[in-house]
Amino acid sequence: MKLIVKIGTAVAGLYCLASCNLIHSNDMDCQHYTPDGIPFAYVGISLSTGKANQVTKADDDHQRPTGGEDGDGKEDGQKEENKVSNVTVFFFESDNGINGDDSTPIVASQYWPSRAFLYTGNTQYTTDPVEVYNLEIGHTYDMLVMANAGYIITEDIKTLGDLRKLCTESIWSYELGWINDQEVYHYTKFMMSSAESGDKLFIPANNSATNPATTSYINLERLSARVDYQAKGTDGEEAGVYKVTDKKTGTEIGKARISGAMLINTLNGNSGSYWFKRVTKPGESFATGSVEYLGEEQVKADYVATNYVLDPQSREGKYAEDFDSDTYYPNIGYDNLNWANHIVTESLVSGLDDDYKCIGYPKENVNEVGKRSHTTGVVFQACYTPTGYTEGDTFFEWNGSMYPTLEKMMEAFDAVSWNNYINNDAVWKSGLTWNELRTNIIPNIKMDDPTGYRAWLVSESNEKDGVMNGTKSSLRWDSYVKNVLKYNVGADGKSQVDYGTGVEEGTTRRLLHEISGVATYKDGICYYTYWIKHANDQNDSNDLVKGKSEGGGVMEYAIVRNNIYKLRVRSISTPGGDIPGDRFVTVNVLVENWTPEKREEIIIKPQ
Repeated sequence: MKLIVKIGTAVAGLYCLASCNLIHSNDMDCQHYTPDGIPFAYVGISLSTGKANQVTKADDDHQRPTGGEDGDGKEDGQKEENKVSNVTVFFFESDNGINGDDSTPIVASQYWPSRAFLYTGNTQYTTDPVEVYNLEIGHTYDMLVMANAGYIITEDIKTLGDLRKLCTESIWSYELGWINDQEVYHYTKFMMSSAESGDKLFIPANNSATNPATTSYINLERLSARVDYQAKGTDGEEAGVYKVTDKKTGTEIGKARISGAMLINTLNGNSGSYWFKRVTKPGESFATGSVEYLGEEQVKADYVATNYVLDPQSREGKYAEDFDSDTYYPNIGYDNLNWANHIVTESLVSGLDDDYKCIGYPKENVNEVGKRSHTTGVVFQACYTPTGYTEGDTFFEWNGSMYPTLEKMMEAFDAVSWNNYINNDAVWKSGLTWNELRTNIIPNIKMDDPTGYRAWLVSESNEKDGVMNGTKSSLRWDSYVKNVLKYNVGADGKSQVDYGTGVEEGTTRRLLHEISGVATYKDGICYYTYWIKHANDQNDSNDLVKGKSEGGGVMEYAIVRNNIYKLRVRSISTPGGDIPGDRFVTVNVLVENWTPEKREEIIIKPQ
């Protein structure tokens, strides 16, 4: 396998001009031309899918991810996150690189498929030399790279302005393939692009197929981000189990076992991502500030961010249709349960250090301030077990207290009503009339009971007269909860919800929520919400938390390409919600950049 020799641009260029084997009065006589008179040069490029010294941007002890490009740790890419399958390179000449004038012509473009790659190890690639048309000797060209996009039709990309505006709706592929000798669906073909401005290529005079013009390693970055979480649990508990204590007394009131998580407010497949990162100038307006391409995120002395990253919709605003409808936070409710199908229980990437689990690869998502309708977040799923219960028990929460059955909840609501009227066979005597129901029973049941039983009796008895006869049994408590609330108490004395043949998941939960706000924890399952932070403005008063629909400072709540958001669940201080909502967990946030992974052997198997 022939390796392409790296040649420095300035010194090597002078050497090659001086060492041409032929003597010419004009150096351009060394130029290659096609039979049609089109100039060309032989070119090979070198690529790297990770930059050295990439680090985290977080204070692990205080949950304060700092703004800017620096931080406190590294993260290697995993499996196919670093794999380059194909590249397209654009060549142009500019005094200011990618930040040159819009009208700067794109001189040439070249596509290299995977079969044209030479692998030099540790996420580094070089390409076979090929003839690139319109490149001339003695010229130094700026280059911009797009990786894993497949073959790109480039006829309409005539200027640097055209190139900078390019977007893609795809940032990775989800395909059936071979992983560790097993055929499984997996994430692959992560779209990447140039990570820095200023990559150059000099064309020497003695350019040839055996002495092609080459580059130093061009650093690439992924267009996607990645979100991982770790849930080790409270010290002394089993893995993933957190002890929950009473805020006032400090006594244990239950335990929560994290079982999975999902991303919410992720941009959908129709939303675009810029191929090349763009930021605003520090201190300038989010809406109108000038743009720097492939620029860095800047900070003040206290690591508070001073400029924004921009995605294609940052300035024009985002709408409900821009997000994945199933996991769009405002859509999450009691009647549409598609969101529940997106809980990730097993890591999307195997072999992560320190028991982290990958739950997704979101698109860049930056808004001027954090909003529950726009900010990308995480919902954690857990099994909550109140003290004295068995893990997996179904229970209810109402008015701040837990109840193992609806009967216990009704008794706590009004023991007199429950014992003397609702659950008293003598009151429901033979020959009971509708009028007696309205005058002797219903008025003695306390109003606004959490199950809605009294209001239902009122509705059922309205404008009815005479003896109830066989109708009486259908109005008793047992019939109401089974046939209306789809609830039952099993032989073991434990609650059963969504009871009956063909009853849809979540029916009991939805009905009780509509009646009085009772929370239903089927099998103890609950949910906690966390809004992902990219930076921290050191001002806790404006955080996007319970009671606030928006908040945060510059880049505080955001998703940025090529960052890994590592969420470490530190503690849980309350039962979660019975659906995702305003119950929270306390997490540490690490915002990390990807770095190269060790070279892996890849086995290609027939489809």
